[in-house]
Amino acid sequence: MGNSKLSVISIIYNWRKFIVINTIIFSFIALFIGILIPKEYKASTIVTTPPENFSVLSNLTGLISSKTGGNSLGAKMFGIGGANNDFLYGLLNSKTVLLKVAKKFNLYDYYKVDTWDHDKLLKKFTKDLVFEPNEFDFIEISVINKDPKVAAEMANYFVYLLDSLNIKINNESARNNRIFIEQRYLKNLKDVKAIEEKMYQFQKKYKVIVVPEQLEVSFKMAAELEAQYLQQEIQANLIKETAGENSPQYKNMLTQMNILKSKIDELRSADKITSSNVLLPFKELPDISIEYLRLYRDMQVQNKIMEILLPMYEQAKVEENKAIPTITVIDKAYPPTQKYYPKLSLIILAGAFISFFISILLAINATNILSSKVEDSEFEQKIKNFYSKIIKIYKIQ
Repeated sequence: MGNSKLSVISIIYNWRKFIVINTIIFSFIALFIGILIPKEYKASTIVTTPPENFSVLSNLTGLISSKTGGNSLGAKMFGIGGANNDFLYGLLNSKTVLLKVAKKFNLYDYYKVDTWDHDKLLKKFTKDLVFEPNEFDFIEISVINKDPKVAAEMANYFVYLLDSLNIKINNESARNNRIFIEQRYLKNLKDVKAIEEKMYQFQKKYKVIVVPEQLEVSFKMAAELEAQYLQQEIQANLIKETAGENSPQYKNMLTQMNILKSKIDELRSADKITSSNVLLPFKELPDISIEYLRLYRDMQVQNKIMEILLPMYEQAKVEENKAIPTITVIDKAYPPTQKYYPKLSLIILAGAFISFFISILLAINATNILSSKVEDSEFEQKIKNFYSKIIKIYKIQ
């Protein structure tokens, strides 16, 4: 094993001139090939989405949250939230965006593809595109092209399409939300109108304005009449004991008591509203109360719904026609001054390595063939002659 390693090293040493010269020659050839390869340039732009508080529908969701007492109900209702880079990557890689760019910059001619063969074009085009997050999780859009100016213009056009398409989708979503809210708002208006009509009929039927207050007045009036009657009854008994049943004062007191008694009975047995429009009929108080409470409850519910729906509806109409940018450009793409491909240093290193490795193999093979004492065939003899010429040219000992 040790002799084998030593033999290889000695062969490399003896053939060193051959190996070095070949390596240098092929390095220059690789350099020449690298120069002939068409240059390509890579232009990049870095973008991100605005902060959440500036995004589309954010004002609307904040308004809903303040009305409902939740922090995220609005966002959940409209299906929006923080920035979703996956959605933006999906837009960038969509056929719609890619074909718009291809059409604008006439990439069918650039890639030598028929105008009808979209799949072949996209297969080639996507190899020259890079959409990826950078170290700060911003979106980096890179385009490779032979013309540095075109590469920068294409990268910036991607940003324009991304923003305009995102605005369109947001506006479409806002439009659908507006339609939904509008339908619910119009239904709320009808419900409010129906309850108002019921409340009007109720007030007209019972001649009532505010039931709780009128109930209080009715009970207070009844209590006062009862108290007066009790007072009169006590005074009448005192007069009876002192002046007798036939005294004018006692008879006068009885008359007053009878008047109070009739008023109390009338109030308790009344089935209609009094002429004062204040006292409610005691017989119908349970029905009046429960009907009023139901109507009042329904009215409060519908008013609360309107409190939420009306500002939502107004805001939704505004959001539907918003065209504020949804993409923030961090770094705009400019024509690059340094080529992206080919990498001359890599081509030269690759050429030198391949040449060096092949030259060593040839040296070992030549040494083995030339040192062989077996009778050679005609082909083997030609190879020996070839290696012999190399030895003479490179003056290998």
